Amino acid sequence: MIKILVIEDHDTVSQTVKRLFERAGYEVIAAKSGNEGVNLALEALPDIIVCDIMMPGMNGYEVLKQLSSTSETSSIPFIFLTARADMADLRVGMELGADDYLVKPFKANDLLNAVRTRLGKRELITKGQKNNIREAEKGSTLKAGSVIVAGNPPEIIKVSEIIYIIANDGYTSIHLRDGKKPLIRRLLKEWEALLPEEQFLRIHHSTIINLEEMERIEKWFNNSFRIHMRNVSEPLEVSKRYAPKVKARLKMRT
Repeated sequence: MIKILVIEDHDTVSQTVKRLFERAGYEVIAAKSGNEGVNLALEALPDIIVCDIMMPGMNGYEVLKQLSSTSETSSIPFIFLTARADMADLRVGMELGADDYLVKPFKANDLLNAVRTRLGKRELITKGQKNNIREAEKGSTLKAGSVIVAGNPPEIIKVSEIIYIIANDGYTSIHLRDGKKPLIRRLLKEWEALLPEEQFLRIHHSTIINLEEMERIEKWFNNSFRIHMRNVSEPLEVSKRYAPKVKARLKMRT
């Protein structure tokens, strides 16, 4: 059964929301404060969290910030409830990683629909994670049409949408066609093993590019060169170490 954590200090609102979810067939656990909510989230690992913003002690923003920084709870969908409709508050919540934002008083169907939407997205992400794990366990490469799960909150990304991947202090930043740059804890050598070899090429100790997104090449210092990618303002440098391999691959493609 789907488990929902409701964090709300107002008893009437908490009971109303709890009954609404229970009638819809969900299991509900409730917390009356931010601190209690964080502890329950870590203990019960709910499928989704619905949280008030304005609470004494730890407010909703602080709850989300703490849960987002904890690996066990960072991917749990998070919906804010608030009595304020200020755009500045909305931006704060979304920048912290909130998935949705409902203003009180809200309609029952609006809350249920928000929960169903986020749960549906989580299910897709979970399936994507399982597929990635199976691929990794088999030691096989992903196909061009495959998907990966990355970012916080996590999202499903098509391999074909990647322009390039760059190492970033133990993480890798995935630069996509739509301008997004989700960060994932995965080494570049792991990407090199997983991505389709005919489409992706490592050009630097910190960079892998999608050859389909390559625009042009220019000579650079020390017998090396740089590659210009579509929709990327700065060219990517090919290191001396990888230059021979890159030249061989580019020659094969012509």
